[in-house]
Amino acid sequence: MSKQESMSGNELVKLAQEGNRAAFDELAGMCAEKIYNLAFRLTGHTEAAEDLAQDALVNAFKGITKFKQECSFSSWVYRITMNLWKNRVKYENRRFFFRHFSLDSPRETGNGKIMRELPSKDPDPETELEKSMEKDTVQKVLNELDYQARLMIVLRDLEGRSYEEISELAGCRLGTVKSRLARARELLKEKYLEYSGDNKNEL
Repeated sequence: MSKQESMSGNELVKLAQEGNRAAFDELAGMCAEKIYNLAFRLTGHTEAAEDLAQDALVNAFKGITKFKQECSFSSWVYRITMNLWKNRVKYENRRFFFRHFSLDSPRETGNGKIMRELPSKDPDPETELEKSMEKDTVQKVLNELDYQARLMIVLRDLEGRSYEEISELAGCRLGTVKSRLARARELLKEKYLEYSGDNKNEL
């Protein structure tokens, strides 16, 4: 066992903040698998998960001096991963809107106002990508949920995290976590029944 391997997480963080790359690599190695698993469950796609996990660790390396150790290193990288993913989903949704509803070709209503609403059931680019992949039914359905609902399902039902942990990671109150989770489960069930075409089945 190397000297670094025998160190605590706090000691490794301190060294990493002082510029010790080996210490950071040790920290990253301790949570890399968990970060990838989270990234895969959020994205539902191997390459996207690899990119997301790698970017999260790169951001953690760049921002290690700002880490105040108010939580564990892995929890901190979890937050980074979640925030990166949420921002990418928002970005892809904006790209999808402007690609398919360009202002260069406005649609007018009867009173002359420009109006075009996104159909509520239209798949986003991420969902379209997932349709070409062989995934299990739950993962496919999960990919169709909005990012908040998906995050609740992933953290609680797939990773088995406590409400307190989710509250800390998501930065919201316990009551908010529970209400969001309840709604997310209902959405997941509805989507699952739509996807399977069998209203008698339940998750």
